[in-house]
Amino acid sequence: MSEEIAKLVAKHPSAKAGRNYGLGAGIDLGDKHGNFLFNMHEPSEGLEILRSDLRDNGLITLFRGHHMHCAPPLIITPEEIRETFKIISNSFDKLDEYIMKQP
Repeated sequence: MSEEIAKLVAKHPSAKAGRNYGLGAGIDLGDKHGNFLFNMHEPSEGLEILRSDLRDNGLITLFRGHHMHCAPPLIITPEEIRETFKIISNSFDKLDEYIMKQP
């Protein structure tokens, strides 16, 4: 999971930072300037783009402000983690498009 989070952060400008401890993980969302993307209590169109795309592809996750939580089931296999992060990366592509259009 650490490797997949590192790949995600390296590839996507909207993924500011990521960390995990075992299967508990999180990714901080950033704008194109490297600032946190969302304020804790403000709705965001970008967040809804990411959340909707993940949900449409069968993934449900928790967002808290600029932080996306990842907590897969403890029985997940390494291959399932890689497959899941492909889906997450594709969703982040859409978020990247959105943030690059913002001032």
